[in-house]
Amino acid sequence: MSTEKEKMIAGKLYNAGDPELAQARLNARRLVRTFNETNETDLETRTALLKKLFGSTGECLFIESDFHCDYGFNIHVGENFYANFDCVILDGGRLKSGKTACWRRVSIFIRQHIRLMQKHACPAWS
Repeated sequence: MSTEKEKMIAGKLYNAGDPELAQARLNARRLVRTFNETNETDLETRTALLKKLFGSTGECLFIESDFHCDYGFNIHVGENFYANFDCVILDGGRLKSGKTACWRRVSIFIRQHIRLMQKHACPAWS
């Protein structure tokens, strides 16, 4: 039987209230808070926090504060990744960004809400 985290990663319907996922969101929020409060000139600490938070990264990455995400482990960025101010990634699914990406005030929502509505609330949308 798959865990709720395994279902989420596989792109299937999952229960976001699952204790493992709730703990993962809490851990991500702690790392994100620390990242956002770290001085912009402390590149070593900021990069280490992002590498701890994200599923995978290239060696060279930089994100301006404020940054927010749900889990972090679903985010995979390549070499030379840059995100400008106010980047939000709701990573309830896998996000993969290739090499040399530059994002400006971007919000990315990887969610299953529409699929949930289609299945449960609005069968006519299926």
